[in-house]
Amino acid sequence: MKIKVASVNKNLEHDLINNITLDSAHSLTDFDVVIIDPKGFSSTWTSPASLGKITKDTTGIYYTDTRYDHGTGMQIFNIFSKRREEIKKLLSVSQGIVICYLRSSEDILNITHTLYGNVTSEVLNIYSWLPQFDLERIEAGIIFYVNFPKNINFIGRVGKEIPSIEQSHPFSKYFYAFKNQIHFECIIEPLKKMGKLLKAIAGNKVKEIISCEINIGGGKIIFIPPTISTDLKKETGVLLDCIEGVFEHGIEIPPPHWIKKYSLPNENKNVAKVEQLNKRISVLQKEKQNLEEEQVNIAKFKGLLYGKGKRNLEPLVREAFKLMGFNVIDPEQYEEEYDLYIKEKDLMIIGEIEGTDSSLIDIDKYRQLLDYVDSEIDKGVKCEGILIGNAYKDINPTERQEQFSQHAIKRCENQGFCRITTYQLFEIVKKIFSGIDGPKLEKLRKDIIECNTEFIFKKKENKKAQGTRKKK
Repeated sequence: MKIKVASVNKNLEHDLINNITLDSAHSLTDFDVVIIDPKGFSSTWTSPASLGKITKDTTGIYYTDTRYDHGTGMQIFNIFSKRREEIKKLLSVSQGIVICYLRSSEDILNITHTLYGNVTSEVLNIYSWLPQFDLERIEAGIIFYVNFPKNINFIGRVGKEIPSIEQSHPFSKYFYAFKNQIHFECIIEPLKKMGKLLKAIAGNKVKEIISCEINIGGGKIIFIPPTISTDLKKETGVLLDCIEGVFEHGIEIPPPHWIKKYSLPNENKNVAKVEQLNKRISVLQKEKQNLEEEQVNIAKFKGLLYGKGKRNLEPLVREAFKLMGFNVIDPEQYEEEYDLYIKEKDLMIIGEIEGTDSSLIDIDKYRQLLDYVDSEIDKGVKCEGILIGNAYKDINPTERQEQFSQHAIKRCENQGFCRITTYQLFEIVKKIFSGIDGPKLEKLRKDIIECNTEFIFKKKENKKAQGTRKKK
């Protein structure tokens, strides 16, 4: 059977495809498949031709009242209403397929109109052509009703990492054909459990749905993210291959609620075994997730070797000091601008952290550290300073020369401030993960507190760097 395909708002290049616009007279019920790209649908009410008849308020929302806008609002309302009815018949009567590109939200229109003599309001957005369906989901013999699309949230989310693809689905070809060229801008969030009504096709790194198939009225709606490819011939060919695959798989008709009254011999023979396997799978998945999280939490400390800045290097330095057993205060718990804030019994330790691409840790960071320490001492607080550096971060740490400038070294030693590179912190973290007992950790903390020069971690001896603290 030759498949008839319409493409709305996207000009695809193939003799089999009829390219039409949202407001064209051509009915969508003439087709077996409708491809819709809703990007720009809001121009129906935001275009210069509509402005003057449609109002935009101070919050940026468009609104109109069909009783006073000389027919503009009703014309827009009828366009979406017409397409909504056509899509409903395509799905429920023809059991056709609708393919929709997932687009982020655009300007909405609040439209007031008269319906059966009553004044009512409706909000139009780029997805207002979707028809309403009350879908049945059966679970354990109980019928649950899910309204589409009310129970679906379209949430703006931009990204290009798509690690999860359902390979058995015909539309997996789309994701492999345009690998690294698909940039999703919207995700789908079901507000109610949909069971077999919804099949995820692809997901992002946090398992949010960026592509799915929803069984509706005997037909299907398939949501896919857009591609940045400019090769329309390739995109058209891939889409037609995917569509053909869907028809070969057949359109699944959801069972009616009364079907549970009918059974076949041995139909439920393996139900208990499947449930046991599902429980084991759940336990193994949780164990796998825990191991993966542990792996990430360990591997992140490699960032001490190449990180810089408040978001990348500073949190790792604080976590390294926490691993050593220092009482590190989280930045959210204090108002000062300290990069590192430690409270040890009657002693306060303030640290300044700096990562650089191609320069030494210079006197500016030392001066900042000195100001902070002196400010606390003036309040009568016993306070020490520590300067932490990751200079020349793009060079292998074992190949770097001195990381602190001579000015910074001299001033730190005059004040009795400890200096430590993040490479030394990395070596300490490595030793902690390998196994280090409590007394050695306590001695390590004591050595760092008493250090007045550059701290070098000695793995075997675990002795402090040479030098004693000078009294200030």
